[in-house]
Amino acid sequence: MKVLITGGAGFIGSHVVDLLVADGAEVVVLDSLVPEVHGHLEFGFELLPYAQRHPRVTYVLGDVRNSKIVRLALHGCDAVAHLAAAVSVADSQCRPMAYVGPNVLGTAHLWERVAEYGGIKRFVVASSMSCYGETGHAPVAEDVALRPASVYGVTKRDQEELSLILGATRAIPTCALRFFNVYGPRQSLSNASTGVAAIFAQAVIEGRHPTVMEDGQQTRDFVYVTDAAKAVVAALHSEAVGPINICTGYPTTLLALAQGIVSRIDPQLAPTVTGDVRPGDIRHCIGDPARARSMLDWEAAIPLEAKGLDRLCGWAEETHHANRHG
Repeated sequence: MKVLITGGAGFIGSHVVDLLVADGAEVVVLDSLVPEVHGHLEFGFELLPYAQRHPRVTYVLGDVRNSKIVRLALHGCDAVAHLAAAVSVADSQCRPMAYVGPNVLGTAHLWERVAEYGGIKRFVVASSMSCYGETGHAPVAEDVALRPASVYGVTKRDQEELSLILGATRAIPTCALRFFNVYGPRQSLSNASTGVAAIFAQAVIEGRHPTVMEDGQQTRDFVYVTDAAKAVVAALHSEAVGPINICTGYPTTLLALAQGIVSRIDPQLAPTVTGDVRPGDIRHCIGDPARARSMLDWEAAIPLEAKGLDRLCGWAEETHHANRHG
């Protein structure tokens, strides 16, 4: 298998590259290295601290909306894992075009090049729990109505639906992985729009009290990044089609998450609960993982409290120390 991974230099994508290379696949990474996510890396892939220096990995710098670049990246590929996207609930409410452009138009453009190329036999797109909107406490299954509460959620829903419709039209088996809250090593510590676990970890490392919105009792379903990456690889090797939750099924409050991170890094820095509501946020979203088990033979293996937070905090402290000392 030769796989094109859009966004392959990113948080989840880089872990997917690791797994595919270990499996013996050829990989093409297409990434625009936007400074908001990658900082100094816009100057070149050679600065990636975890880049695969392997003859079966090719790095292509560019945007999925650039026809010439996408044609180059697709050459010889059998499958696509489309992970490239602009990611932030809060920012999407202020800058909708910055999300509609790469997420929706970028996906449509990629599919036009896939149709033109004609050699893709499998397509996996990264979707999001943000498609669901407010769901209440009960684990949410894939067949509920989608009511996204943010511009970001709308673009992820559209990205998913475009891919499923075009995959069916072109007879390319396509599935959409609805990732819940993915966390772990390589999540950006410098980007204010990154995942909440990384935001909390960076605050405590810098000697600040982590800020928890509302009353802290909002619940999320946290998935460790290597588990998420394994789901992508499983989807690439399967014939599954349609949306699939990538989740644990277990709720964690944001206050409990912040307290767990504080206890591991600096117990003196108790979380600050603001009572403020951020536009576009949802109160509860926990996934039902049954379809992932049945269609992908996948389930999360790294529990948040027992292993995941230890690994995140250890990595975050090491990374912060390395960045400070060059």
